[in-house]
Amino acid sequence: MKVMNEIKVHKSMDHPNIVKFHHFFEDPESVYILLELCQPKTLNDLIWKWKRILEIEAKSLILQLLDAIEYMHKKKRIIHRDIKLGNLFLS
Repeated sequence: MKVMNEIKVHKSMDHPNIVKFHHFFEDPESVYILLELCQPKTLNDLIWKWKRILEIEAKSLILQLLDAIEYMHKKKRIIHRDIKLGNLFLS
């Protein structure tokens, strides 16, 4: 089952810039995944609200994103195939 593989992969992640996996459970119709509570703000929300961000802020965000991607690629040999502004949560 594809979702079970994704759960296994996410459980193995331990990086400050990757949302933490806590638990999962299922019923006959659905699989429920419990993750670390994130602020309800994404980079997409921020850009829609502010229309732009400062270069220093962009550099900081990109460095954090690249650090998480490097962790996934080098340490876990995982490629994230859905990186988008709405999937980047801010704290």
